[in-house]
Amino acid sequence: RNYMNEVYFHEFLRRAGLVARRYEFVFIYLNGQLQPLYAVEENDGPELIAANGRPPGIQFHLNPEALDDMQPNLPFGWYFAPFEAYNQSDIAKDPVMAGELERTRGAVDRMRSGAAHPSEVLDAGKWGRFLAIAELMGGHHPTSLNNLRYYSNPQSGLIEPTGYDNSLIEALSKTGLAGASRVLGVHAGDMKDPAPCRKEEWPRWLENPWLDVLFG
Repeated sequence: RNYMNEVYFHEFLRRAGLVARRYEFVFIYLNGQLQPLYAVEENDGPELIAANGRPPGIQFHLNPEALDDMQPNLPFGWYFAPFEAYNQSDIAKDPVMAGELERTRGAVDRMRSGAAHPSEVLDAGKWGRFLAIAELMGGHHPTSLNNLRYYSNPQSGLIEPTGYDNSLIEALSKTGLAGASRVLGVHAGDMKDPAPCRKEEWPRWLENPWLDVLFG
């Protein structure tokens, strides 16, 4: 979608040291007839985490679709959207992972209730880089509540972003900065703390020489 936009998005994430999904173009033949070019984007699962050199951890999202009559993209959606882990049946069979699930869920609940500082729960540096990439690519789709994906790293004890679905590109003049006003994403809700944005990450990271190759 949007030509090479998705490919570049995942490559930006990878080069910034973030969890990045494999994204490939494939030709499909149906009954011997060549079909249009298809794009395959890696989904959530243990393979995604292993391919990025991370230890097994809880992958989850906050599901706004379960809020019924609430508008899922309003700020309060972030506070009330149910916590949903992937592969819960497999997690239940593994005592270590089951313990990680409870730890992660508890950390998210404490942060959303205000009992824990966001910097105690989120990997602020990685979230800063993630937001910087979203701005650079002009894609606020991956920062919307229904598209945010999370990975809890058991080594650091902190939650990292796993970028997903950059497809919608909009002008910055229309959307504003995703990190402005201490907001994690245009739709994700007021985090009441600037730490997740880490705007000081932007100039340091954007000095990478390979950016000149793409945009020079």
